[in-house]
Amino acid sequence: MEEDFGGAAGYTPHSGGAGGGSGVWGRRSAVKGLLNQPESRRVVAFFAVFAAFGLLQFLHAYLSGSLALMALSFHTVFNAVNLSLTLLAMLCARLSPTPSYTYGYQRYEVVAGFVNSACHSWEVALVGLVSVGLNLVCLVSFQPLRRLTTLESPSEAEDQSWAVMSTIAVTVATLVVPFLLKWGLAMGDMVVAVFTAVVLLTVATPFARHTGKVLLQTTPNVIKDRLGKSLSEAAMYEGVLECRKEHFWALSPNEYVGSFFLRVKQDTDEQLVLAKVTNLFSGFVKHLTIQIEKEESYFQ
Repeated sequence: MEEDFGGAAGYTPHSGGAGGGSGVWGRRSAVKGLLNQPESRRVVAFFAVFAAFGLLQFLHAYLSGSLALMALSFHTVFNAVNLSLTLLAMLCARLSPTPSYTYGYQRYEVVAGFVNSACHSWEVALVGLVSVGLNLVCLVSFQPLRRLTTLESPSEAEDQSWAVMSTIAVTVATLVVPFLLKWGLAMGDMVVAVFTAVVLLTVATPFARHTGKVLLQTTPNVIKDRLGKSLSEAAMYEGVLECRKEHFWALSPNEYVGSFFLRVKQDTDEQLVLAKVTNLFSGFVKHLTIQIEKEESYFQ
């Protein structure tokens, strides 16, 4: 006997509503609903600003020959690409489940995380200063959108804090270039460019690691303790012989999926045990599939 809570059995035909449908009308409705949200319009606005300013930085870096400003321009364009992927992920997350994607499209928000000479002109400092202000405004404005990068552990919180600080650090470092050149440090521009590359790599590595764990369907560390206690408690229920082949993973940040086999005695009331076990996991597992096996039907 198999009971599915929110899994494949949760799929329902599309009605073409605000967030549903895999056809043309469903997608149009999803786009319309997305653009009606203030957060979505803010993403579009900042994408346009970052894209335009990134191109301006690149042009100025090319004309002035500043490697540091060139690196900063790539950083700004990277932010613009990140915003565009965020918007796409927000759109996909609004689509309803389909026969091929029975859990919906929330994991698109996770996948989106993978796709983020001499200079003597003081204008570099001006462009960098504007970039500092732009990044600060963007960071403050998008605090409500932290849902797309919801954290699951203190270590991930530290990584996110470092990502925010690194954005500011890279921009501020670019402002220092004119002073270094004025003081006779000809290698200053190159040093700042290398610093920018190292910072971007340092930020991307832990983010890719955490996102990879989600995509590989590993058991999140944040629920391991609670999961172990719940499985042990379920195995102690009257009539239950064992829980086996359990697999729990994150569909998207803070949304977990789980399945396991529950071996019970022949005379056990399946529905009663199923209800008790389901209630045990309902507090932290949104999609739960339990396969009930009678004692005589169990094969090692």
